[in-house]
Amino acid sequence: MNRQFRPGSEVRWPVVFMFSGQGSHYYQMAATLYQQDPLFRRHLDRLDAKAAALMGGSVVEHLFQPARTPSEPFTMTRFSHPGIYMIECALANTLADHGVVPDLLLGSSMGTFVAAAIAGCIAQEDALAIVIEQARLLECHCDPGAMLAVLAPPSLFDEAPRLYARTELAAVNMPNHFVVAGHGDDIDDAKRFLDEQGVVCQLLNVSYAFHSRHIHVLRPQFLAALEATQIRPGQLPIICSARTEMVREFSHEDLWNIAVKPIRFKESVALLESQGNHHYIDIGPSGTLATFVKYCLSQDSRSTIHTILTPFGNEVPNLRAVVDRFAPRPMAVGNCRAS
Repeated sequence: MNRQFRPGSEVRWPVVFMFSGQGSHYYQMAATLYQQDPLFRRHLDRLDAKAAALMGGSVVEHLFQPARTPSEPFTMTRFSHPGIYMIECALANTLADHGVVPDLLLGSSMGTFVAAAIAGCIAQEDALAIVIEQARLLECHCDPGAMLAVLAPPSLFDEAPRLYARTELAAVNMPNHFVVAGHGDDIDDAKRFLDEQGVVCQLLNVSYAFHSRHIHVLRPQFLAALEATQIRPGQLPIICSARTEMVREFSHEDLWNIAVKPIRFKESVALLESQGNHHYIDIGPSGTLATFVKYCLSQDSRSTIHTILTPFGNEVPNLRAVVDRFAPRPMAVGNCRAS
């Protein structure tokens, strides 16, 4: 099944920017783009200045430590939370500078904060402050937890007591991919069970049981932190994976639900596909959502999928390819040296 764009197509399908959340991050994410694209670097540095003022230190410096490699565990939420937000927001802004603008935004988990900021529901700096505060609250009030990605039909969760009795269904991302969340020992037991059954599974690079009851303790503090945040109707429709519907504005309760409600990514893609073909552009650090979409599409869908950032490099030519395809006029990307 070929998901590449067919040159010469005259169909103007909607462009969807997709924003991923926790688990998609790694050290050195977007480092090459930061070094080689002045527009991206400018946007990321602007957000980093705001983060440094709130946190007392640079997120960018932490992400791009020379001694760190993409394969290293990265479970410090105080840096991964704002790091994901900043990378995605900076990349979306960079695409806009090149003339690549979305028709729709799809937010998965914490990526919905980026979608809300890009849509204009929340000022970008204010959304970053929310993300940083959420990370602080997690570290202050939540017990450590874990999440496990399972490559099997989600029906397995309901059929296996060692899953449903001790963990919670946190996400359904594609027909053969779901995620469970819980305390570390419960997730360890779930992994042992799945290994015994020959089911492929992988621990996510997180420190908390997102999308489960284990972070409900944060609700009062998080809602209180949102009271001063100005929220307004957005300029673009957003598909929120916690609600599986198109929205243009969020209540404070909606913003809380982003982190606690199960991720229904498969249903979100189905909603979009029910309206026709789309061009899906993954703005996340690892291209995870692009993979999910690939396996969510039907055999007769002609939608296209585009990835920019991955742990394996090629981010500069990937960005150039997206700009050349979707900008009103092709522009050079990454050809000038960093100033």
